[in-house]
Amino acid sequence: MINNIGLDFYDLAVLLISLIILFIMQFLARRRDVREKLLEQNIVFRWGVLYILIFSIIIFGCYGAGYDATAFIYRQF
Repeated sequence: MINNIGLDFYDLAVLLISLIILFIMQFLARRRDVREKLLEQNIVFRWGVLYILIFSIIIFGCYGAGYDATAFIYRQF
């Protein structure tokens, strides 16, 4: 079933890691506001978390196998 949707191993790994992070964040948000908890930390930790989030979005969102900058979604219109 998984092979029929066109995802390779790396895409599935990113999907699985993202889902795990989503479930962990939702579980933590039920107990306490995550933003407030992050704001209580020192500034080096806060910026480290923000940089990790930003770069993970850039790396996993743009680059990887099959990435083609010219195949933008709106190119056909």
